[in-house]
Amino acid sequence: MSHESGSATDCMDIDGIFVDRVFPAEPQNERYTRVNCAPSGPLLAAIDGTGPAWVGNLIVEGAHVPGRPVNESCEPGCKGCFDTMEELLDVRVVAHRPAADGSGLFDIGLEGHRREGDNNQGGAVAPAVFGYRLIVWSAADGSDPEEAPAGECQDVAGLFLDRPASWPPGPPLRLLGCRPGLIGLVEAELAHVRVDGTVTNWAGNNPCSDTSWPPARPPSVRTCSTSPWTRASRSR
Repeated sequence: MSHESGSATDCMDIDGIFVDRVFPAEPQNERYTRVNCAPSGPLLAAIDGTGPAWVGNLIVEGAHVPGRPVNESCEPGCKGCFDTMEELLDVRVVAHRPAADGSGLFDIGLEGHRREGDNNQGGAVAPAVFGYRLIVWSAADGSDPEEAPAGECQDVAGLFLDRPASWPPGPPLRLLGCRPGLIGLVEAELAHVRVDGTVTNWAGNNPCSDTSWPPARPPSVRTCSTSPWTRASRSR
């Protein structure tokens, strides 16, 4: 490789790169309980036997607005709804029973798996909401992709918990026959960052006004007053 390529270093081979890839782990079915649930639509049909037990994909949307009924949706595009939302895939009703408080509601047992995402700290922490709206967005026979309300519930047991990473760590890599030291633009990029986190100036009288890249000459010893985590602005 040449210096103009901007490569970090040269090596003869990389041990461990050309191996069978590690794919994400197969999703494991989880058990959830809809606590104090008032089912409707496909979820009610799965309970009373008028519809199949498999309901498809289920959106669990947090009711985050104080004083608003749980079953009353926010305006389309509401960020609060989006941030608290969870999506459960391949959901099947496996059990139901009257709620313990005698309210006439149900505790409904479901099996499915969570769609991986960043909401609610990766599904580990329950959001601060006042209940959940349930929405099925695929018909059991796959014929209707439209959303269908499926009721509301007070809580969802078994959903918010720590899960293992779906991508297991890959094999370690070893660079074989490497040229010592860095070459190319990577070396130039690192040369202006000091151990103490300050940034040296490339050119010009103002130590923080450089906009040229790559530098026309080696860096000077002037330092900028930037924080250790902030680099002098540079147009790439």
